Amino acid sequence: MTKKLVALTITLAIISAFATSTQAVEDDIGTATSTLIGTGSGTASGSRSGTVSVFGSGSPAPSPAPVKVNNLPKYDVTKLLTLFDDKYRAQNFRSMNTILPSTIIKASNTPYQFKENIKPLKNLTYTYEGKKKQLIGLLEQTQTTGFIVIENGTIVHEEYYLGNSMTANNTSWSMVKPYLSALIGIAIQDKKINSVNDKVTKYLPELSNSAYKGVTIKQVLQMSSGAKFNEDYADPSSDVSKMIPALFFFNTPASQIVAKVTSESKPGTFKYKSVDAQVLGMLIHKTTGLQPDKYLENKLWQPLGMESNAYWNTDMRGNDLSFGFLSATLRDFAKFGELYINDGKWGKQQIIPKQWIQESVHPDRDNLKPGVASSDFGYQYQWWYPKDNNGTEFVAIGMSGQYTYVNQLEKVVIVKTSADANFYGDSYENITAFRTIVEDLKKSKK
Repeated sequence: MTKKLVALTITLAIISAFATSTQAVEDDIGTATSTLIGTGSGTASGSRSGTVSVFGSGSPAPSPAPVKVNNLPKYDVTKLLTLFDDKYRAQNFRSMNTILPSTIIKASNTPYQFKENIKPLKNLTYTYEGKKKQLIGLLEQTQTTGFIVIENGTIVHEEYYLGNSMTANNTSWSMVKPYLSALIGIAIQDKKINSVNDKVTKYLPELSNSAYKGVTIKQVLQMSSGAKFNEDYADPSSDVSKMIPALFFFNTPASQIVAKVTSESKPGTFKYKSVDAQVLGMLIHKTTGLQPDKYLENKLWQPLGMESNAYWNTDMRGNDLSFGFLSATLRDFAKFGELYINDGKWGKQQIIPKQWIQESVHPDRDNLKPGVASSDFGYQYQWWYPKDNNGTEFVAIGMSGQYTYVNQLEKVVIVKTSADANFYGDSYENITAFRTIVEDLKKSKK
């Protein structure tokens, strides 16, 4: 399987599951169209028959339940069948609220706008693997949809491509995971969670028969739960490839998928898996009484002066898909990075504890460091830590080329959204280009 077939295999996995669901639960899929095509009022109806297997032994599929979508536009999950098609990918990534049910995250009542001092970057070159390359070539190669550079709190570069714009809400995929880390830190500050050393099941006893029995919150933050979950997007039979059909064609609640996950190793060994991030979302919901989107709205979106409404996709039961699926504008994504530049402080308000920021971004175990966790990156609390680090660099990375790069020392934030079909293998080249931008900005000051 080559990396060029990633999008095709994901689509085939969805089509395969869709075909299976049509045979196994023909009455539900064939007659209850509201199960697949939501309306602004948000109900899903129909009856189930047959048995499905979701990350474990066969069990009856749950009956559909009402879905609240907060008066968002109509959504149609059948569009998942063409989600990664070359022709539609960029459009789909900025229109996820028309594909999946979503909740609104309201723009701030006191919006904050960055200052602007635009500088040309198109002719910038960088060297990667011994070859001299142009930044504009990388942006084209990786099918970039938006690119913004913030230096010292000022926008110095901002461009949009492939139909995107300043007001477009682009999906984040796994770039959202550090937001969960931030919310866990805030929940500890709010005394909703006692400590990262607490066992997950102290707050989520419903996971006592799953892989998460005996696992600490810290181990989940570090993707070190020991849970068995295949994250290979190029494998149509992997767990992550099966997850989307399970959620939307079988209407399986995300929490039920998590509860079926079994262990493959003792906790403490790093292995990237999105199911761990879904557990963090469940923890936030259980301990604060709010879905992650509302806790985010209260604790980050409003205080940071986010200028635009965002949305977070949910399962068919209205539960946030916390392992991805937050959609926002690049300027608002950049504000989250800027908060980390300032060690969690925004204006005069300490929104995230400074200690939590530092604890979150520096790998504290040998098997989390670059060269061990992966060849080019280390890992900590949902943040990646690139090799050859100046000690203050970290990055959020999402599938298909979503990045929030933070360089605290040089006070630079770079956000890049993409529709990159060949995203495997591109990550460290992007980091190399980002670092070249930082160096170019430093030179321009002299």
